[in-house]
Amino acid sequence: MKQEPNYSCTSPGMSLRDWFAGQALKAILPPAPDPESLEHLSDAASVVAKAAYIVADAMIIQREGEKHELCKI
Repeated sequence: MKQEPNYSCTSPGMSLRDWFAGQALKAILPPAPDPESLEHLSDAASVVAKAAYIVADAMIIQREGEKHELCKI
């Protein structure tokens, strides 16, 4: 089983990974879901949450790569 990266935060509150995942949710979920579709959302909630953290992890990896590229200049 693949181990998830450990992106911890030294201060209490939301980590950068959590914030990125929240931002990804804005792109994944519809802006104003139809109330009838909300009952089906509970079935997909864990899939949507996992997708948000996959996007967040990719954003952090990209961010770290860009930091390394900036150091080469």
